[in-house]
Amino acid sequence: MGDTVRPPDCIELGAHRDDPRRIERGFRWLVVTALTAFVVLGLANVFGQTPSETRATGSGATLAVSAPDDLRGGLFFQGRFEVVGERDLVQPTLVLSPDWFDGIHVNTIEPEPTGTTPENGGVGLEYDRLPAGEVLTVYLELQVNPTTLGRRAQWVELRDGDRPLARIERPVTIFP
Repeated sequence: MGDTVRPPDCIELGAHRDDPRRIERGFRWLVVTALTAFVVLGLANVFGQTPSETRATGSGATLAVSAPDDLRGGLFFQGRFEVVGERDLVQPTLVLSPDWFDGIHVNTIEPEPTGTTPENGGVGLEYDRLPAGEVLTVYLELQVNPTTLGRRAQWVELRDGDRPLARIERPVTIFP
């Protein structure tokens, strides 16, 4: 019964367990605490999903965009675009910047556009005639790719054919 437990080979208790340099131990606890706080804040939904709305009024129409400003990798979210024509819009077109699509997967677009056009890496969504006073609401259901992160400039432009009417620029931050 007098046997003592010896540490494994290559382990010296004075250097590994009883190290007087407590700064290193304190730093490790600080890193673990910071990571734990980050996870708890993510679970409390501090990093995404709360939509914000931005409006812009141009010549003959109003454009409103509602979408989250902060996102997380893997997050499903919705972008809502509302167009109100103050006059008849012959071919209302929503032009979305490339940052709406780069590292973000589009699941659905409702209502379906009558046509799409490439716009310098972005996409133009063309719709049928919008009479004055009518409202066109377009929903995009999106998902952030899990490896995507960083700050982006998502802009949306409302056009009547080729003529720009209103533009909204909004920064978006994607957290890991």
